[in-house]
Amino acid sequence: MLTAQHSLEEVMQHNPVLEMILDRFDVRYKHSEARLEVVCRDKCPNVDFLVDILRVFDEEIAFDAAHFRQYPIEVVLDYLEKTHQYYVQKRLGEIERSIDQLLENCSRQRPLLLLLTHFFASYKYRLMAHIELEEQQLFPYIRRLMVEGPQASASLSLESFIHGHQDDQIHEKWEKILAIIQLKHPEVVQLMPFRILMTQMDHFGRDLQLHELLEEEVLIPLALALRDAAPTQAKQL
Repeated sequence: MLTAQHSLEEVMQHNPVLEMILDRFDVRYKHSEARLEVVCRDKCPNVDFLVDILRVFDEEIAFDAAHFRQYPIEVVLDYLEKTHQYYVQKRLGEIERSIDQLLENCSRQRPLLLLLTHFFASYKYRLMAHIELEEQQLFPYIRRLMVEGPQASASLSLESFIHGHQDDQIHEKWEKILAIIQLKHPEVVQLMPFRILMTQMDHFGRDLQLHELLEEEVLIPLALALRDAAPTQAKQL
């Protein structure tokens, strides 16, 4: 099982996909011989939290919301903010480039492949809008709760946010599009750009799922506890 005592090289050898988690903390492979607890000391506010995230993403352990709620809310919030930056600055661009490469290897007359491009544009737009809502309203409100407790002015309803969050099934629709392409154009499935795209979307889907669980089952409950606490309790939290 992964621990903070493992070196970055050992982590990468165990599962190279975990680089996408470390990357959002600006942990680079040049630190390969150093232990995680050393490499992440100045980059992550809580190394134990990061190790738990790695374990869940590696499927070593199941996601346990109660366990993650034991971490300070600022640690959870920091991870979610860094994840947003990673999506916007790197991950979405990588997926777009894979789609472009796929179209370069296929006829642009194939309607489903063109639909793929248009659907991803919609996918990206909705995801960016969701991120913007969180960055401009949810996260600032939670930061005010961390300082002011129940006296913090509300910029949105936490309960309404959760309801809207659960209604968004865009990733499932994206997976259906890819499944249709596999069915209608089996020759495309053999192309390397399509294989890369499928792998990217699989990893991204798992990443989004973990991100949503942390928001819905960890961050929001912690924020609700701050909002609903008595004034003296809020200061202690």
